[in-house]
Amino acid sequence: MTYWSHVQSALGADGSTTTGTSVAVSFSAAVGAGHLVCGTVTWDNSASQTLSSVTDNASPSNTYNSVSYNDTVDFGGIALFWLGDINSTTQPTTITAHFSASTSYMRIVLDEFVGALPTANPADKSGIVYVTSSTTGTSPSETTTVAGDLIYGVGWCESGATPTFSAGSGFTATNNSSGTGVTLLVITEYKVQSSAGAVTATIGISPAATSVVGVLAIKPSLFAITSPSQNATETATFSVTVNVDSGFTNVAGYDSTFTTKLCPDATPSGGVATIQCTPPTGTTAGSFTFGIAEFQTSPALQLNQDLVINWQPTTAAPLAFRPTKKYLRR
Repeated sequence: MTYWSHVQSALGADGSTTTGTSVAVSFSAAVGAGHLVCGTVTWDNSASQTLSSVTDNASPSNTYNSVSYNDTVDFGGIALFWLGDINSTTQPTTITAHFSASTSYMRIVLDEFVGALPTANPADKSGIVYVTSSTTGTSPSETTTVAGDLIYGVGWCESGATPTFSAGSGFTATNNSSGTGVTLLVITEYKVQSSAGAVTATIGISPAATSVVGVLAIKPSLFAITSPSQNATETATFSVTVNVDSGFTNVAGYDSTFTTKLCPDATPSGGVATIQCTPPTGTTAGSFTFGIAEFQTSPALQLNQDLVINWQPTTAAPLAFRPTKKYLRR
């Protein structure tokens, strides 16, 4: 069992008349430490313009992973982009797509999730395809390698038609800008795949129209903090409940005995406060709870700090996970 959660979305302006070498959009709040950002962008590629990079306003700026598709029928470039384990000290709010030359018909869309494998590139599979006129747009079929992947789907229509989009079966829409009055029609959606195997993203299109549909599969974290809840108010001593996914036993060398460290992402003094505790010996899956004394650290935990769990095996090299951002407020 994995523990995915959608945090927030950002839908860029319908920029059909805007020209330039970049397009940006901002979340309403800073991206959480250790979280995943993924999204999609479109642009006019009639003069062979390409996507140069996707960056953010963190300091230093992060560069995002991406995959692009060149639509030669309707002259639109489409890309998927993503970045995992967002840096905790410079959490971004604005994401910018940069192009090789001035272009138009630009639009960018973002989503933030909790639950990804804590690495800069947690992608499992990705693909984008052009779909001829139909009431259903279907991405390429991709075969995932692990259970619990986040399946992120995107759909675009740039042919001049104005159909209404809907999420595919089993998917939940996070952004949907379609129908009459919209030039750059787009939908983003997601679901969690329970077991590894072939998967596609699908979108409903009414009435039938051509589309470009993409799919991005993101590997899950094997851990999740299930208690305390997000934005919980805690006192000097509190308990933390962690679920360890059964898939953890499939990670070679990491299914023996563990110690656990809860580390604030940052402290005002610039140091890193560490709290150590030991879960049950030999724990590899299931749920367990352990207590934390907030003031046993040096420096002590500070108000409103984020906590992440880092797992340190006793018989193997360190393996760090950032399952879920939590605000622990005293």
